[in-house]
Amino acid sequence: MTISVEEFIYSDEWCGGIAKGKRLKACIPGGSSVPILPANLLLKTAKGEQRMMNYESLADGGFQTGTMMGSGGFIVFDEDQCIVKHTYTLARFYRHESCGQCSPCREGTGWMEKLLLRLDKGQGKMSDIDLLWDIQSKIEGNTICPLGDAAAWPVAAAIRHFRDEFEWHITNAAEAQVRNFGLAHYADAREVVPA
Repeated sequence: MTISVEEFIYSDEWCGGIAKGKRLKACIPGGSSVPILPANLLLKTAKGEQRMMNYESLADGGFQTGTMMGSGGFIVFDEDQCIVKHTYTLARFYRHESCGQCSPCREGTGWMEKLLLRLDKGQGKMSDIDLLWDIQSKIEGNTICPLGDAAAWPVAAAIRHFRDEFEWHITNAAEAQVRNFGLAHYADAREVVPA
């Protein structure tokens, strides 16, 4: 496509913007298995260029600052969405989908699900974040089918881009049970229009 990601999200012709005038926090542009990007890296590349709705532009920067178009299943998160809870939901799905043939996927998806649930419930430890990183890195590239990679990439990207939100769930465990992270510094700088 020859339109920008920003135009795709905000124009009335396509997605019509973020519901209730909220700000864009993050997006998964290619279905559940592709890396999530915070708004600042979604609308512009790391080089400051406008990100376009095509395979090459979305992939610009590799997994450090880019993502993939994948199946095009565009999932948008507003400023109130919890990345930890969302990552847990994805991990739960991939654990369920694992056929169990490959031990990195069979065991690793279960461990990731358990750790993410613990973090989401306010029972996590700081070491859990590094353990999650270690587990996903041992799954990626070590399975017969691509389901292992599909399970690992969302966890890796969530930690890479939203580590402070994971840490907040640990340092503010009680508060994390009644409200979301609340820091919208990932959100784009577009003017919020009341709904």
